[in-house]
Amino acid sequence: MDGRNECCSGRFIAIDGAINVREFGGYKTCSNSTTRRGIVYRSGYLEDITERGKDELARLGVSVRFDLRSNEEKQSVSRISRNRTRTDAGRGGDGDGDDDGGDDGLPPSIMMPLQQGKFSVLGQLQKYPDDDGQRTQRIAGHYLDMVTSPTGRTAMRALLLFILQNPGDKILIHCTLGKDRTGVVFGLLLALAGVPDEHVIRDFALSGPGLQPIRPRFVRYLRKLDSRFSDEQAELYADKVLTANPKCMAILLRELRSRFGGVYEYVRDACGLTETQIERLRQRLVEPGLDD
Repeated sequence: MDGRNECCSGRFIAIDGAINVREFGGYKTCSNSTTRRGIVYRSGYLEDITERGKDELARLGVSVRFDLRSNEEKQSVSRISRNRTRTDAGRGGDGDGDDDGGDDGLPPSIMMPLQQGKFSVLGQLQKYPDDDGQRTQRIAGHYLDMVTSPTGRTAMRALLLFILQNPGDKILIHCTLGKDRTGVVFGLLLALAGVPDEHVIRDFALSGPGLQPIRPRFVRYLRKLDSRFSDEQAELYADKVLTANPKCMAILLRELRSRFGGVYEYVRDACGLTETQIERLRQRLVEPGLDD
């Protein structure tokens, strides 16, 4: 394996009060191109972004946000955000919960939920059984359902067409942790651009270190959410939830290849883009290789 696509902490972008912020550009593709920098970004929730963070986001040129959450989930995360303590100062405000936390000063948001159904934090935790093998298969199956359901296909189509039809816009894709839904969407974009599977998978796994700054807050939140959680149980759930298992992305890519022929065919057959549209989208997502 060469080092051209080395996944390291250097891929993270510092945005004050935001978590797990990275960009699409800089990966080599199989055709000796490079994914285009400065057009697509990703992150976790933005409810704790500070005024400085908003300025930093503006300097990136982000003009539109795609929020993959439901309104119900967004409101739930806002409640978590307002319950921060002073130990979180410097990672999203002064910790007293009265920082902006709203959408003022942020780029306009397009709500594009990938999933339907009632949101529950405790319900989400049920996706993480104790057995490692069961957990991997369940989460990978969840990812596949996410992008092949009617809701997921419609959302993916809308996002892909927006990127294609609005070349002047720089977009930020995010959910709550920026790990599962955002990771899947970002992984499919990388694969569509021609990035090799191994690097799509490694990029997906970067959410693990990207989420470590919020681990103490997440553990405290679980203890408040359900008093039956012991400190040890909350720590174990944090280990499960704040880790992006590369095996899950590997299974998703394999299943899409088995069912459709690959990500290209998924976009064509499940999302309904024409081959001409897909080729134009690929041109938008990559820069010419030096040897082309």
